[in-house]
Amino acid sequence: MPQEAITSKTNKLPSPELARWYKLIPHPVQLSLVNDDVRFKVVPAGRRSGKTERAKRFQPLVYEAFVDPQHATFGDEGLRIDAESIFLTFCASCHGAAGDGSGLPGIARDFRTATEWKRSPKAVDIFRTLTEGVAETQMRAYPNISPWERVALAHHVHAFMTDPGPDATAEDYAALVEEYELDKIQPPGKTISVEQAMEILSREGTGSDEI
Repeated sequence: MPQEAITSKTNKLPSPELARWYKLIPHPVQLSLVNDDVRFKVVPAGRRSGKTERAKRFQPLVYEAFVDPQHATFGDEGLRIDAESIFLTFCASCHGAAGDGSGLPGIARDFRTATEWKRSPKAVDIFRTLTEGVAETQMRAYPNISPWERVALAHHVHAFMTDPGPDATAEDYAALVEEYELDKIQPPGKTISVEQAMEILSREGTGSDEI
């Protein structure tokens, strides 16, 4: 690197590196996310990092997000959550890309109908299902999907229904907040590797209970 590019007194970087950085300033959103329970600490920084952006998805939820699928936090000016991609990654293999249950016919739920759900088809209860799974079924919990992503995914699932019924009420949301402490920062859930997941699925296929 040329000596003239190293100018610490003037805080300059060689172009085009300079365009990737901005002045270091404390940011209240980032500061609020610093939490000892979070594996990757979030601190004020001069450049956006993947860890910072990921950690923001564990910030406290708000009621408006459960009743508005177009809530600003989901979009490009917020967390940039792509609910369709999340659905195709984690859900479509069983429920079908169209949410019709075609991945596991007769087993996976057809999201187009709002009847006979284990829980209600409201966004708050879809969030519960994604958080806890459904006992004695093949529906697993998804702690690896952040809370904000689970809400966006719940809206995506809800949108498959031809007659979706009523939205979540403020009382529904208040109960969910108390149940999961959603007014607090949610630490990321524990995850397993792809190899471990494939091994578990393989054992399930052979009827083995060993983990």
